[in-house]
Amino acid sequence: MVTVYLTGRPGVAALRRGPRPRAAGRYGQQADAVARGQGDLRAGRAELVGAQSTGHVRLRSGDPKDKPAITANYLKEHEDMQAMIGAVERGREIFASAPLRSLVGREIHPGGDTSSRQALDKIIRSEVEHTYHPACTARIGTESSGVVDPQLRVHGVQVADASVFPSIPHGNTHGPDGDDRRKAAIMIAASGCAYGTLICSRGRGSGG
Repeated sequence: MVTVYLTGRPGVAALRRGPRPRAAGRYGQQADAVARGQGDLRAGRAELVGAQSTGHVRLRSGDPKDKPAITANYLKEHEDMQAMIGAVERGREIFASAPLRSLVGREIHPGGDTSSRQALDKIIRSEVEHTYHPACTARIGTESSGVVDPQLRVHGVQVADASVFPSIPHGNTHGPDGDDRRKAAIMIAASGCAYGTLICSRGRGSGG
């Protein structure tokens, strides 16, 4: 996720009336810092879906209490970075077009003087943020390509969450995550088993 911030044009009413909502985490801190002393603020946010870069999740030891070693490898593939740079450039084109042009003032971050793709690469790498929807860490496939079979089983235990996705979907993971759980429930019911063991990322069916 990368964000472009612009000031509102003087004399133009804010798009959202009332107090400016505060976002949590680093994104909210960045917005607060950028907006300080700037008055009304406009923002355009771009998120990369269908990323080509892949990371891994590995065990640190045989102790189940040890936290796993997670390597995300964000923007490792050249085409992912080019897509993010292109998103900033396209965002600028959108803000410069009618009718948005009449609502915005100057670009304050990353700044209108930051125009080269090399400069945008540097800023994106230092400020990009994930959106808390990891997937594909226990993908469905054969023994050589995945750890979960088509029945969502790992050594007899069924897994039903976003970790079994063979590839990252082009959108929010919440919907297909729920489909996994429905599929698992249908298969458990069809098997005639009175009891089953089902592992989910969260207890209330929230996308993970």
